[in-house]
Amino acid sequence: MVDNNLKGEVPIELWQLPNLLILDLSSNDIDFVFEGVSKCETLKGLYLSDTGLSSLEGIGELKLIGLQAIDISSNEMTGTFPSELFTVPTLKDISMSHNSFSGSLEDKFDSFPDLMKFHAYGNDFTGQVPPSLGACDDLEDLVISENDFTGTLPPALNNLKNLEMLSIHQTTNTKGGITGPLISLKGCASLTTLHLGSNALSGSLPSDLLEDSNVLGESIDMDLSNNKFIGAIPSEWHRFDRLFIDLTRNEIDRLDPVFCEQVSAWQEGAVEDYGCDAILCPPQKYSDYGRKAGSDSECQSCENTGGAPFFGATKCDSSDKASEHEILKKLYYATNGPEWVVNLGWENGDAMCNWYGVECEDGKVVGIDLSENGLKGTVPPEIFTLSGLRELDLETND
Repeated sequence: MVDNNLKGEVPIELWQLPNLLILDLSSNDIDFVFEGVSKCETLKGLYLSDTGLSSLEGIGELKLIGLQAIDISSNEMTGTFPSELFTVPTLKDISMSHNSFSGSLEDKFDSFPDLMKFHAYGNDFTGQVPPSLGACDDLEDLVISENDFTGTLPPALNNLKNLEMLSIHQTTNTKGGITGPLISLKGCASLTTLHLGSNALSGSLPSDLLEDSNVLGESIDMDLSNNKFIGAIPSEWHRFDRLFIDLTRNEIDRLDPVFCEQVSAWQEGAVEDYGCDAILCPPQKYSDYGRKAGSDSECQSCENTGGAPFFGATKCDSSDKASEHEILKKLYYATNGPEWVVNLGWENGDAMCNWYGVECEDGKVVGIDLSENGLKGTVPPEIFTLSGLRELDLETND
């Protein structure tokens, strides 16, 4: 009954249905209470996203019925993570993105031995990423981006052999982001998406990153941009056949041209066409992308001496003004871009002027039309600093 114009109270008599397995009331304007849910012993999935859910009182009853999936995303809920969920060990899928939950996450995720998916994108969680997530052997999706986590990456995440997506980018962070080194994730043999951009990770890039991967021949997407990494891209990384990587706005100071010859299929084949520039613009050069993303995004020379001292610069001066590409990316992540109705180009190597909804003139953004496209969240104010923007259409989004 998704998006079916339901209104009013959900009767508690619903829990008396003897064979109810799935209840999906998403995208309806309803009054829902958990009272009595324990009577529905057959229920396995409860989906309440975008329903105006305002209270989790009684959610502890779920421990009595063996629920496997719960979705309470997009409900503007506040408070801390509902600790009652830790008493429901049968949960495999927890989705609570796009609320305003805050505070630290309790280190009790080993209470979910069968957890496969944890989505908490776009809340206000703070503190350390819980090390106990590393005990969830079946975890495939860990998506906790756009919160305000600090601390370091727990080494226990190295144990997640079934993990396919690890997403903790924080373009909207206010506390500085996650610090310390990038762990090797050696045991994450299935990982194909790694998004850790806009944190404060530092030190050298690990030569053994994903060393024991079983998917080295597949397309792997890494966003490590806007951190504090130093040194070179390790030569050992030539083991990745089809890597798309964003390392812009770090302090990378070495990139061997011979290495670039070994990884011609990187950046969706752009390295074969443009060489090392397709990975990162060299020092004393820059582009909006920090690399050559196409024929209209050349790495341009800096006019000022000493500008852009590292690989991957998006500007030549030392100001904090973001490039147009970075501003659009911030819009994407702040409004749950991965789940937009259409997001063609926004997640791959296309030049930004080819992205869905973006109109350019002479390489500058002049229009953005993302109406009726499933955007959720807060539009970053930087969007209004786009100097050529004449039209912005975000109608019929949340």
